[in-house]
Amino acid sequence: MTKREKPPEVDHFFIHCEAQAHEVGPIIAMLTRMGVRNIGYELRTDIPAFASKTAHDIKAEDFLTAWIADHPTFKAIDAVRHFRADGRTNGACYTALRTMVEKGTLKKLSSGNYARADVKALESPKPHKAASKTVKHERTGREEIERFIRNRKSFTVAQLRELFRQQERKGKSVSPIIVKLLGAKTIKRIGAGEYAAVTRKKTPTKPKKSAAERTTASRLNGSGSPAGETTNA
Repeated sequence: MTKREKPPEVDHFFIHCEAQAHEVGPIIAMLTRMGVRNIGYELRTDIPAFASKTAHDIKAEDFLTAWIADHPTFKAIDAVRHFRADGRTNGACYTALRTMVEKGTLKKLSSGNYARADVKALESPKPHKAASKTVKHERTGREEIERFIRNRKSFTVAQLRELFRQQERKGKSVSPIIVKLLGAKTIKRIGAGEYAAVTRKKTPTKPKKSAAERTTASRLNGSGSPAGETTNA
């Protein structure tokens, strides 16, 4: 008895595609010309409809009320994210927020922030005013500047302000003193913001003559006669 030979394997395919109604005829005709057999098709009709609302056992307002128990203050976007995580819509969250504000359960703050009605608003901290301490100086500002420039060829306004800062004086008082010193011709301007002290020439004073020197001078000038001496007329 001879052994039966196994028939060869034959590959074949099922082709699936989607097409619009007006494209079905040309496609079938083309496949038929290509020798494709057992051509079939199935009609499917799409009926558009609005998405159905998901029913939740807990109302949006109650859902938000439970969440704000742990969030005394919050941003609206945080509440929206909480709603999305539970499969709820953004509109449901904003409606619940508006309703709770109207009922007085929530307070609407600025920049999309909300707070529970039982939370007191924190007062912004008042700026602390540093206690102004009065520093007493032995010399006036003008006297201090005159001491500073006494042995200097030149000086600048910046140097004087730094001097005042070190002595805890007001730097803005330097300029008025400079104006007064210029008016008194104690200093002169030699550049932008640079000055120099004015050196005053001293007038030499004649030394006082002694009594003997005055007597000798009188004799020489013929304005007097020595004591005990007779002059013949």
